[in-house]
Amino acid sequence: MIENAFVWRYAAVQFLGYIFQIFPVVLLLFAPFPENAFRWSKNKLVSAFSVCLLAVIGITVGKLSADYMRGESYEHLLVWGNMVFAAIWVVGTAVYFLSLKGDNRRGSLVCYFTAMQYGVFIYTLSEIAVKFIHLESYETMPPYTVAADIVYGAAFLLAFPLIYHFVRKYSFPGIRRLSSKSRIFISACLVMLFLLYVAALTLEMSIPVDRRYVLSNIYLSLWLICMLLSNGFVYAIYFFVLHVESEKEMMDIQIATYDIQCQSMMAKIQEEKKMHHNMRHHFRTLISLTENGEYDAVKAYLQKYLKEWEELRAGQISDNPQFNTILGYYVSQAEQKQIKVITDIEMKAYYPLDMMDMTVLLGNAMENALEACERAGASEPFISISIRQKKQMLLIKIENSCEDSSLAEDETRHLPKSSKKGRISGYGISSMQNIARRYQGELDFFKDGTTFILRIVLNIPDNER
Repeated sequence: MIENAFVWRYAAVQFLGYIFQIFPVVLLLFAPFPENAFRWSKNKLVSAFSVCLLAVIGITVGKLSADYMRGESYEHLLVWGNMVFAAIWVVGTAVYFLSLKGDNRRGSLVCYFTAMQYGVFIYTLSEIAVKFIHLESYETMPPYTVAADIVYGAAFLLAFPLIYHFVRKYSFPGIRRLSSKSRIFISACLVMLFLLYVAALTLEMSIPVDRRYVLSNIYLSLWLICMLLSNGFVYAIYFFVLHVESEKEMMDIQIATYDIQCQSMMAKIQEEKKMHHNMRHHFRTLISLTENGEYDAVKAYLQKYLKEWEELRAGQISDNPQFNTILGYYVSQAEQKQIKVITDIEMKAYYPLDMMDMTVLLGNAMENALEACERAGASEPFISISIRQKKQMLLIKIENSCEDSSLAEDETRHLPKSSKKGRISGYGISSMQNIARRYQGELDFFKDGTTFILRIVLNIPDNER
């Protein structure tokens, strides 16, 4: 039998080992995703995950401590500890992927293996550490040793915050911007990289060398360090590419926004020029009528001009300059293509909504609607735009003519994208859904015969004037 003091030390070492190895990986798994990416509340899910893990770890440490007290062999403790770790990994992985909503599973494999790489990273560091840190009787404490706990704790304090920041900022948002082929390719590469790394680590542990010799430990450690650096460089390149892609997308969106604003401004300038030109004719006519004493004709002429002016004002899309700029461009495009546009918009002059977000959201919707009308071949193609504010929500509904065919299975998850290289249509449904989520909203779409219906709900930010 082993003294109680040693048993308590053993239990503490094992408990800290499980905590420092498993919990950072759990946090990395959930970090990249927004609150509404899961079937249940993200905070509640992480809390439930943590409570279950603590319970399993507590029971496991109790079992291992009892076996340790009875003097069970090193191999027995190691096998039991590893079996529990493997069971946590398998069950946790299943729960993690099942808890994600269908649309958010795209790219989740990349986030998963990024988190797994952190686990392998700290395990490799611990393998290097135990070759050189000797703490007498504490060396015989499987599955975790004091040296391993020190490495795990140091990694959690020093490396984890940086990795957490990068994963949260770039991993999932960056993956969502990529095409399906790119996501599959990156996912396959990371899976292979992970498996090759684990295989190399397993081979290192199986090499029959006398670990009492410092030179052997140095060579093996250099091998492990080279593996770590290779992995690190791969992930550094990956995150750099995502960052570049993100900046490129933002630049493209800015260009699209400025292009639409420029087109709208040019149209207004031409309108102003036409109005000034017409004003000269109007004044000449009024002067001529006045000189001839035809005051009834002057009155009738002014009434007619006022009526035309009111009709022109009535033709304004909305009282919101931001939405006028975006929608006005596409409405003029529709009118040029003989597509009837129906607007029913009641909104205030200002909302704290980002111009680029609204350009991507409405621009994609309108470009898709325009092309659908062209493909439909209807005798009277139409686009209907309805925007309303209801409490703190902005409700947007866009209907348009389309071909009389049911949505394919894939189209029920992805909004049909414009086949043309339009200003912003290349970003498609993923960008639109991301923007809707950014405003804690929703986006859905469906077909009703020859009418395609897109509905968007946006929560108006609190900093509204």
